[in-house]
Amino acid sequence: MFLNGLGAITTGITVVVVLVAKFVEGAWITLALIPVLFVVMKAVHRQYALVEKEIELHEPMSFEHLAKPLVIVPITGWNRITEKALRFAFEVSPEVHAVHVHAEENECHYLLDAWKELVQAPAVRAGFPPPQLKVVFSPYRFILNPLLQYINEQAAKNPDRQIAVIIPEKIDKHWYHYFLHNKRAALLKAQLYFSGNQQIVVMNIPWYLGDDE
Repeated sequence: MFLNGLGAITTGITVVVVLVAKFVEGAWITLALIPVLFVVMKAVHRQYALVEKEIELHEPMSFEHLAKPLVIVPITGWNRITEKALRFAFEVSPEVHAVHVHAEENECHYLLDAWKELVQAPAVRAGFPPPQLKVVFSPYRFILNPLLQYINEQAAKNPDRQIAVIIPEKIDKHWYHYFLHNKRAALLKAQLYFSGNQQIVVMNIPWYLGDDE
């Protein structure tokens, strides 16, 4: 203990001597940074402690009020990516809503007809409840806001259920193709995450482009 104390005192004296001797030459920067770093580290520690306090749990797991979520799948049309997302959606819950945002009210007849023939009819034959298709018209070509509005409306209508949003997303095989596709899926995920709604669960369904090459 004596040697440790002596070493600490010696080190402290050395630091003070160096700071005083080199103060004008720039040692004052180090002296000024010490309290700043101390305050920053205290703030980081306090934040970690607050997070741990918020999420800690000492009670046994509860199995009450468990129910299948309402699944919402944003789609751009009927394609392989949509099929993959819908197949996974039915593994999660029998109640699936597909949402398509369209700019022109009279230009989605193909999707409506294809949905009845290629989605709803096969679902009925397979014994599944047919997934609903909600077409949201957006004359100003806004995509994210109508989707978020529909998701929030369903959350408000079903306060006792979780809303699982399954987002299909194209993943490029080559990095230089990344800029060729819009990033609405990533933006939608970000907005749902930062909405802070604990009722909404976000899941991602990737489609890896170029796998059949």
